[in-house]
Amino acid sequence: MTSYDVDGANASFERVSVRYENVDRPDDPSAVEVVNDTDARGSADFANDHGASDEWNVTVRTIYADEEGREYVAAERSVRDVADAANPDGNDDLARDGSPSVDRYDPEDRSNPGRGPRYRLDYEIGDAAEFDRVEGAAIGLDGGGAAFETSEREDGTVELRPGYGYEGEFKLALLVFDDDGAVVAAAAERDEADGSDP
Repeated sequence: MTSYDVDGANASFERVSVRYENVDRPDDPSAVEVVNDTDARGSADFANDHGASDEWNVTVRTIYADEEGREYVAAERSVRDVADAANPDGNDDLARDGSPSVDRYDPEDRSNPGRGPRYRLDYEIGDAAEFDRVEGAAIGLDGGGAAFETSEREDGTVELRPGYGYEGEFKLALLVFDDDGAVVAAAAERDEADGSDP
């Protein structure tokens, strides 16, 4: 997930282009993907079945067009990051005055040996005038599964069932999106999927 905000976009703005490239698999054609969006503010989402724990290069380009319609890159920024469920250092805060925030975040561990890892994320959003949705995630850090669910409720619950990885460590995250589609707030915990709450 990559959120972005193009500062000062004008009538010549065409799109944002986000390129994901697996540095550790240069010969794998499935390890490169480009996501384009014509909105100047929002998020690009990318998922791959391979490449966990590999190093990835993420490049965000803003594309403009001149008076003759020829496109050019007006700005570019690249970040290298290991796909380990930990965000890279130095991420910008895209929250603005009036952006939604996380007022309450209570993860509940409902895992057991028979059903495997299961989590319930209870949350409440504050300053919700520009709120669009939340995305909850449970991501196995020891080879366990992953689960993602979206909710448009300002005060609600997200149920997550990663499928496997009982007694392994999971990252439990809640991402808050504004009505432009950018991530403006987040909350996260780490927990062992053993039925005891974090």
